Formats: sequence, structure tokens, C-alpha cells
Amino acid sequence: MSYCCAHHQLCGGNTPLDMPTRVMDVGGNHGAPATTPVRLVTTAGLRERYIALSYCWGADTSGLLTLNASTHAALAQGVPETRLAKTHREVVSLARALGIRYVWVDALCIIQGDPKDWERESKAMAEVYGNAALTVIAGRSAATKDGFIANDSFTAQRRPSPCVLPVEDGLIDAGVLVVGACRSLSYGPVAGRGWCFQEKMLSRRAVVFAEQQLGFYCAVQGVWENGVAKPNLWRPRFLQRPGLSSTATTTSRSAKRPAYLGAQDEVLRDWYGILTQFSVCQLSNPHDVFAAIIAVAQQASRLLNSRYLAGIWECDLVRGLLWRPAHHFRTEVAMRAPTTRPKPSKFTTGTGPVIRSPSWSWAAVEGPVALPLGSIGFTPGLVARQRDPAYPKVRPKHSNPARWSVDDRCGIDALHMPACELQLVGHVAKVRVLTEPVIGYLDSRMGDKNIKRPGAVANGVLLAEPIPCDVTLGGEPWDQVVGLAFFDVKEERNGVDYAWCLPVVPDFGLVLERKLDGKFSRLGFVYIQKLDWFLERAEGEICLC
Repeated sequence: MSYCCAHHQLCGGNTPLDMPTRVMDVGGNHGAPATTPVRLVTTAGLRERYIALSYCWGADTSGLLTLNASTHAALAQGVPETRLAKTHREVVSLARALGIRYVWVDALCIIQGDPKDWERESKAMAEVYGNAALTVIAGRSAATKDGFIANDSFTAQRRPSPCVLPVEDGLIDAGVLVVGACRSLSYGPVAGRGWCFQEKMLSRRAVVFAEQQLGFYCAVQGVWENGVAKPNLWRPRFLQRPGLSSTATTTSRSAKRPAYLGAQDEVLRDWYGILTQFSVCQLSNPHDVFAAIIAVAQQASRLLNSRYLAGIWECDLVRGLLWRPAHHFRTEVAMRAPTTRPKPSKFTTGTGPVIRSPSWSWAAVEGPVALPLGSIGFTPGLVARQRDPAYPKVRPKHSNPARWSVDDRCGIDALHMPACELQLVGHVAKVRVLTEPVIGYLDSRMGDKNIKRPGAVANGVLLAEPIPCDVTLGGEPWDQVVGLAFFDVKEERNGVDYAWCLPVVPDFGLVLERKLDGKFSRLGFVYIQKLDWFLERAEGEICLC
């Protein structure tokens, strides 16, 4: 940390930056007794170094001391350290050991049960973590009652400590060789929590109390206790600048950008990669889906200068609509879980699925999603192709200026976006949903489309021209098939005999359901197999909700 503060200009040195609204004053005295009071202070322009904590609350929060209307006065006066949860006590001790007087902990610095304060502070997470002198990531701890400094389960394995050996090449010092037992680089429970995801990404430097060892990351490098040294890979370049509250500049970050990739495309590429990782994480309150990523979106917004429509940038809406449930196509273990509709929790009302976004947003489902990368992403040829005005097969209904939505319920400052309607023009057509196995069709067209065969066989559904329902596929040529579809939630395929299909680009589109009021909602994603068949239909206005 000392080396980073002294030598890494990108990490902002050791200069104090703007502080959060409130912090805990822990005194900064190394070795202070546990009865030493910790006190809530309002910063009001104070600029001092502070530590921010990233951690899991845990399922059982009974007895947890938090800031609320009834505890505000006591915390402002000062409470003994012994009243804090174990994780909170340990970050206080760590701050004192490092000589840092102030600590930010959400449970103690955001007024719990006050929606206005929660909203205001949630929108400031970029500054809270970006301006902290250090973020402490309590990765190995699943709950505040557990603490994070001791690692008894790993220590009990009695693995030997790493041994550092100097390496020489003649008279030249060639560095060191670290020899030791293999240790996991897994962060632990924190890695799967939605709120913690942006916290580690926003931090200019962080110490990680991981499952089996300690790690240190900053904007320049990462070092692990077992000697593994690797650059910081979890932070996109649009977030790499000293103090996230400072003005964004792009000159230094543009140096390594591929020539074919513009500044906006680079941010979008990184944004889609971030969302794929974020979609794997869990949220105790499903309604927090936009709030838990808002700080990253705010930083991207500075460079994109685009409206933020329920998690999709209006400047790239055509590509953004083409998200897909990852389990249809990806083989990594973390991506195999099927997507579902967001499920109710103790923070929601009712027992049915939670509506937290419009159907066309990736936030309409819960679980891993693959966003527009790879086959529909940012390769040189496809970037050039996507810049062709004729490439999109949909266009905004409203022009001068072009707007995909006149809905004012969405935006970069909105923490909740359960509804937003798109108004567009395209070639939407009614199609028949077949029950016949996909494999026969794929065998007849192998190599014709970039279709991942295992996922297509397991999850794909054929869409055909809407010929009379008493005529079966038996004996018909395969050219009756107009699309290979994948429902966002597999169970929603049941009982659907007809749907609507909308080509978005030449090869890909959306499967839609038409509501009684004539509006459409998304059911899934489709590989277009007969584009000409769709383009023969007249364009029509579509309201997508």
C-alpha cells in the first residue's frame, strides 16, 4: 500500500479526497482498548483519509447495531467498540493499525429505514469507494457476526508458509522465486454478492481477506500472499483514474485501444462484460438490481453521453436488446444456472414473480446472461458492419432527435425502473412455435449459422411460418422454419403455440408476446433463419414494454 501511494499516479497517491456524508471516527490509535468509543461524524467538507468496508451482512441481522432514527444520537455521541458486530470491530482495529482515523461502513453510515437517505447515498457509491484511501474486502466472511481477519478453517490445514528464494543469473539479480503450497485466489462469499461487485471495481486500492490468503489490488497491479502477481483485471479502463469524483479524461486510456474500436465502443464493450459478471451475483432484495450497479453506470455515462434505459444505453439499444440467458450457450460452471423471473424475498411484497424492469431489459430475469459479445460483439468486421445504417432492422419511431422511448421513468439517476416502453418500427410477424425436436433441422443446416449445437439441441425451439395448425411439419421442407428461438425462462415455452418474431439485425431478433392492448413483451431471443420472409412483411409500429 505504501509503494502504491508513493509511486502509482493512476491510484491517486495518498492525497485525501472528498469524503462520504458520514463516517465513523475510530480515533486512529493503534492498540486502543475495545471500550474506546467510535463516533459517527458528519464530514461537512472534511477531507481526510478513510477506509471503506465491502462485506456481506448475512441472513441473520438480529442484534446488529445500525444507524437509524433511534440510534442516531447514541452513535453521534460515541459507542463502545464492543457494541459493534465482529466484522465492524475488526475493520476498526485494522484502521487503527494503519493509522487511519475514519472508517465508512454502510450499516453505520447510511440511515437504515430512511428511503431518501438510502437513495441519496446509493447514488454516491462511486465516490465512497473511489475516494477511499483503502477498501477492505471481507471476502471470506459470510456474515457480520463471523469477522474476517482470522481464517481458522484454512489455518487448521497447517499448510506451510511460502518461501521466498532469490534468483541470480551470474552477477545479475533476476528477482525472486516464491515456493509454497497451492492456495486458491477465490475471494469467498463476497464474490457472489451483487452490491459487493461494484464496490471492488470502484476502489482505487483494496486489501482482500480472501478464502485462503490475503491479496492487494490497486489500479496498476495485484499481489497475493502466495507470491502470485497479476495486473488488475477486474477494473475497466473507463474506471481507471485517481478518485472517481474527479473529471474523466480519455487521452491516457485511449493509447492501447485497437484502431478499429472507437472510444464509445470500448466503453460499451467493457460495460457488457461487466454486466455478464454482475448477472451471476445474488441480491437479497431483487429490486436493488439497478441500484447495485448504478455507480459503474454513472462513470460510463460520462463518456457515452447517452440515456440509460433500464440497464441499456440508448446509443447502443439495437445491440443491447440482444442479451441472452447464458446457460443456452456458455459452458462455464458459473454460467450454467437457468434464468428465472426474479423471486420474492423478505424485502418484497406478494408471492408472485417480482417485476423490476421492462421485459426487454436483461434485468427482467434473474441469473447469468450473456450480453452482446462474441458473435454479435466487437470484432473488427462486425464493428464496421454495425456502423452501416442498413444493418439494424428496427428503427426508432420518434425522430429529430431520434429517440427509442419518450418514457421519462428511466435514467441514470433512477434506482428503480420497473416500467419503460420502447416505441420502434420494424418487421414483426406472427410465427408458429413447433414441438418437433431441433436436431433434425440442425443436421440439415450444419455450418449454415453460428449456432452452438449442444445448447440449441437442449434449449432451442423452432419457429415456422404460421400455416394452419392442422398441418404438421411431417413431410414439409425445412424452409418453413424462419427462426431458432430460445425462451428467456424455459417454463414459459409451455402452452405457447404462436408467438411474434421481430428481427433486430440480420441474424438475430426477439421472440415476443402480443398483449390484449396491442403492446408487446419479450419472451426470448431468436436466430433468424429466413430474413427475407420477415422483410416481405410491411413495417409496423411496435410498443415494447
